[in-house]
Amino acid sequence: MKDNFSTSSDKYLKYRPQYPHRLIELIVSNCENQDRAWDVGTGNGQMASLITNYFREVHATDISENQLVNSIQTPTLTTQCSQQTLNKFSSMTRM
Repeated sequence: MKDNFSTSSDKYLKYRPQYPHRLIELIVSNCENQDRAWDVGTGNGQMASLITNYFREVHATDISENQLVNSIQTPTLTTQCSQQTLNKFSSMTRM
């Protein structure tokens, strides 16, 4: 997988548009429960940080270590750099 954003992670966070609140409401309303969420390909963690208001735990993965270093951090958000589809969070998901 190619990492396209590591060289400008700080700019990516600064200039990327925010997600609309209605999108977050739609995602949350389609979840069976609000125990935990997994944001795959989180980038700078914009979505992951927003959904921490709705989920007890939020786990976020991305292939870019620099994106994660520059990501938005919250107390209930856990991040992991991973180029694999399956990682430490996959055992917590329900198929």
